[in-house]
Amino acid sequence: MKIFPESIVPDPDKKFHLNDKDIVNKLIEGLLKKDKELRLLRQEQYNWFNGHYGEGINSNLEKKDNKIQLICRKISIYNKKNFDDDLDLFNSHWNCVNDNQQSTKPMTNENLGTKKLCGINISSKELKFSTTFAVGSNDTVYDDPSKENKLYKCAYENLEAYINFIHKKL
Repeated sequence: MKIFPESIVPDPDKKFHLNDKDIVNKLIEGLLKKDKELRLLRQEQYNWFNGHYGEGINSNLEKKDNKIQLICRKISIYNKKNFDDDLDLFNSHWNCVNDNQQSTKPMTNENLGTKKLCGINISSKELKFSTTFAVGSNDTVYDDPSKENKLYKCAYENLEAYINFIHKKL
């Protein structure tokens, strides 16, 4: 359990790691392949570090004359009694770890079997949506290697569903 504030001991899960960047790149690449009118104008990484959010990647896209900003931010929530801050993240983690069995239990860390949720939040003001999916932790305090690999595997497996979801909004 962390006892120091994040200003002294930063949360490593608020930074993009290789798998995270790969997932974001595959998401953008999938959108560009699916929609031939869509163009990537610029992509930049920035530091957000506000609340549960960490680093972000802004992808500035254009379709015809419409400018679209797709924002992907790392999210890390830990040491919470419950995870009601982000239902999409909770459900994504639950579905992956529990092989899509429905949960009738409250969103507590006891029922989820973890003290930390990590994910990537995808949002766009122009497309009017925000959603989050779980990825594995890179924090040695919370890391559970078998879960981490499973969470990243689920993220890759569900990537096409997120691409389709965003494409429908374009």
